[in-house]
Amino acid sequence: MRSLSQTGWLALAALSLTSCLCAPLERNAKAPDAGRIEDVSSVAPDPALLRQDSPGKIVQRLPEVESVGDCAPRLKYPNESRTSCIEGRPCRGFGVQDESGRVYCTCYGETGGCVEGKRCDVRRLICVPEDEPPGL
Repeated sequence: MRSLSQTGWLALAALSLTSCLCAPLERNAKAPDAGRIEDVSSVAPDPALLRQDSPGKIVQRLPEVESVGDCAPRLKYPNESRTSCIEGRPCRGFGVQDESGRVYCTCYGETGGCVEGKRCDVRRLICVPEDEPPGL
């Protein structure tokens, strides 16, 4: 009887290990509940909340213009907000220039910038309540 070489032992060990690892998977696949997904909540989802009426708002990226003057609003979280002075008026956002050359205030697609009491959040890219702490 011939003895196995080192390569033969390695091949036999790899084959044994593979068959041991596959055995539990085969048992699970044959179980009657194999394809069933269990509920994690006792409350059924509301289909109306899962449906989206619109795919979202597409915002065209326009070239920004510099703030000129010192009329920009002073906010509680200046490092987390964008404010500027556009066309001599305070802007809770930043200035952009459209294709026709018109310059106006915006906050990531919100034409005119944010309304009084809100700030243009640089992390979330939307208008948020002025007193809302950063990172929420």
